[in-house]
Amino acid sequence: MRLLGVALALASAATVVFAQGAEQQFIVQVVDEETAEAVAAATVKLISTTEAVTRQSDADGAAVFSARKGCGYSVEVGGVDGWTARKVANVCVDRLRLIVPLQRARSVSLVALLADWERYRGKTVEVAGLLSIHFEKSYLYLHRDDAVNSIVNNSVGVQLEPEERIRYAAFDGAYVSLSGTVDCNPQGSPGCEAVLRDIHRVIRLGKGLQ
Repeated sequence: MRLLGVALALASAATVVFAQGAEQQFIVQVVDEETAEAVAAATVKLISTTEAVTRQSDADGAAVFSARKGCGYSVEVGGVDGWTARKVANVCVDRLRLIVPLQRARSVSLVALLADWERYRGKTVEVAGLLSIHFEKSYLYLHRDDAVNSIVNNSVGVQLEPEERIRYAAFDGAYVSLSGTVDCNPQGSPGCEAVLRDIHRVIRLGKGLQ
């Protein structure tokens, strides 16, 4: 029984620890989540414990890597306008192909999002409004006056990491179109409010507060 326990422990460890096996061809296939059609020109990054290799998906949605057989990899896919970025953790290179489905951003008005955000929960949307960036919390407002008077009921929260606040600082106070994923931001118990996270595309539409 003791030997069996040791064997099970080793097997379990092998599923999470990067393995130094022989190299093999490994293909990441990027597809449309709804139609299963290929998504070309996506930036695909294969990350191990020691390095990260980046490829671009071809016309068939395939990004080809040479990787050592084993586990502990992660795959990041992004860099395509109109699509949400995606990360897959704990990838094992013990097969020839990994299929990564992406969601296409759907165009939604901010009015519709505020009226029934649960309908879009977990979906990637493209929505326009006035972006107001703050240290603790950022917002996408319906109108300039809403931002000036901090009428947050006419806005949706925007979740930005510190590096993203720096990256998008030039859009603060401007009317923009942005793509992100609709999610729930807990506001005590019970209930939550809508928030846009995983922002990956911001386009300036107007001057806004400038």
